[in-house]
Amino acid sequence: PTDAGWQFEHPIVREVIYEAVPKDLRRLLHLRAAEVLVETGGARAVVGEHFAEAGDERAVAPLRDSAEEALQRGAGEEAARLLGKAAQAAPPALRAGLEMRRAEALEAADQYEEALLSLDRAAAEGAPRIPVALLRASVLRHQGHLEAMLPVVDAALEGVKGVEAARLLVQRARGLIGLARYLEGQEAARAALAACPEEERRVRADALFEMANSLWQRGEPVSALEVLNQTLALREAAEDRRGVSEAIIALGTVLGGQGRCDRAVELLRLGLALNQKIGDRRAAALCKLNIAHALSDLGDLQAAQDEIERAGDAASRIGNPRLLAWSELVAGVILAKRGKSRDAVNRLERVAGEARKVGDLRMLAGALAESVAPRVAIKEREKAQEDAQEAAAIAARIGAKSEEGAALRACGVAAAALGDLKAAEGHFEAALAGYTALDNRLQSAETHAAWGDALRSAGQATEAKAHFSLAVSLFESGSLRRRAAQARTSLVALAQ
Repeated sequence: PTDAGWQFEHPIVREVIYEAVPKDLRRLLHLRAAEVLVETGGARAVVGEHFAEAGDERAVAPLRDSAEEALQRGAGEEAARLLGKAAQAAPPALRAGLEMRRAEALEAADQYEEALLSLDRAAAEGAPRIPVALLRASVLRHQGHLEAMLPVVDAALEGVKGVEAARLLVQRARGLIGLARYLEGQEAARAALAACPEEERRVRADALFEMANSLWQRGEPVSALEVLNQTLALREAAEDRRGVSEAIIALGTVLGGQGRCDRAVELLRLGLALNQKIGDRRAAALCKLNIAHALSDLGDLQAAQDEIERAGDAASRIGNPRLLAWSELVAGVILAKRGKSRDAVNRLERVAGEARKVGDLRMLAGALAESVAPRVAIKEREKAQEDAQEAAAIAARIGAKSEEGAALRACGVAAAALGDLKAAEGHFEAALAGYTALDNRLQSAETHAAWGDALRSAGQATEAKAHFSLAVSLFESGSLRRRAAQARTSLVALAQ
């Protein structure tokens, strides 16, 4: 007991008592509580919530301000809750804007279905169609529904010019590149740059980023790095923290794809720290995935395993099927490198199935190519050849040069396992030519190592030694000490 009555600290007891208070009296009590807190300097979020429960329009300003503060510290769920309360108490003229901002907060919190419902309410309240379409397309992309997002963008583009058209074209480029339609994506990014005024630095940076993404996927890493550096400079000038982080992650990814894995890990860890600071869980999960991939290339398989488990857990919590599938793909690669061939095949088969379902051809080509070596290890040679050939056909069709190199190498591994060394030689040579054009020493070294393994299995020790020697040299030139040591072990074994 207190001087004013009774105090109940247990939340369930308080909830039961609160529900027992008649609604009219409850609103009056909330209103009086808000007014007293305004007089005494209470926290703005608490003041706003009391006004909202009283149905008073004075709730909007403090709740909106508190929501913005929550977004700044990465608390998207809290921001969405506060904006939802504000929308309920707001006059009709303010509801559309509050629902739009709530949808943005929900997207940041990875609550995509709720975000789409909030967008529906915003549209019903009269929100402008272009911002609604842009945000709807972004949410659909993060859900992995790329085929569904493109019609949303295309419908909104009709009759639109200037910066709004540029923003829509950037979203179109993202969807097309995600579907491995790289040339179309590059054209959409170019069109976005042409439509965008010079002073709109963020939008121009977004268009440049998609241009770089298309260049990288099509096997032009040097050009991609050049454009990414332009993107980074624009985003730094615009004080776009999320954009800066995204550009740093992309730089690390491209460098990792070139075999510059130490530098890649350094940049990716910087990107991870930035994303954790601003609360971007989706980008942080992507960072962990790419770090795991780079560590796997470096030969540090235990560290890669630990990182990919964290990435998979994060992707599961977010609920993005594409991100989860990419995590599974990297996990399968790590299992194969650790000699767990049956587990690797099972994991990669699941990834291929998911890739077929969502229409991600790049992921499908990667999963099929990576399944070949473990299939050969478990004596599934014909299926290995089938997977390799399908991977090569897909990679060639979509123009993904790195995946094409991996698929050609897989064709060589499968052909050698079936005893056709002449065909294997042709595939390995084609893979090496592609990787040389990409200036990718890591994958060139991996191809020589795979060729050496194939020749050793065929009893051609002298030829195998030559390829293992080249692999050692290339690994060492890229500071890939663990991989160099593994290739040198194979060389020593042959010498004995």
